[in-house]
Amino acid sequence: MYTAPFQTLRALPGMRERTVAISGLSKTFSLTGWRIGWLTGPEALVERVRGVHQYVTFAAPTPLQHAAAVALGAGDDYYEGLRQAFAVRRTLLGDALVGIGFDVYWPEGAYFLCAGYGRLFTEDDTTVCRRLTKEIGVAAIPPSAFYADRAAQPYVRFTFAKQESTLQAAIARLQKLVAR
Repeated sequence: MYTAPFQTLRALPGMRERTVAISGLSKTFSLTGWRIGWLTGPEALVERVRGVHQYVTFAAPTPLQHAAAVALGAGDDYYEGLRQAFAVRRTLLGDALVGIGFDVYWPEGAYFLCAGYGRLFTEDDTTVCRRLTKEIGVAAIPPSAFYADRAAQPYVRFTFAKQESTLQAAIARLQKLVAR
């Protein structure tokens, strides 16, 4: 998405009839917490999801449903503007992290950067994230939280789905790590 065109899995040979695409306001429109979603796919697969869905979803607030209808009517200009804004923020945060001493893994379509911290810290990822929050004032997520085997990973996850001014403030705080 940032340096290469997006290609859906469904476009690959033999995958359209085997793929369910799931999305929602939270991810597609960068509206964290707006839990309205949808899926598309072959009828047989969609029917299976519906069988489970009735037991895991309780209510979608009416105002969010109306917002979803408006958002889904957005044209290509909206998506291109969002992509460009995230590309700028990705570069802003990523370049700063590299300059501070992190090893950055550049995403192609997400709004998170994973950053190796081996040159800055020796602790596990959870401890590093706690230190960043308490000592520096910048929150990061320990990737081990997403794994069944919770062994520490030597990197942390930062989001760049923030206003540029917020990212600039976080970068200024993170630069304290260089002075250590």
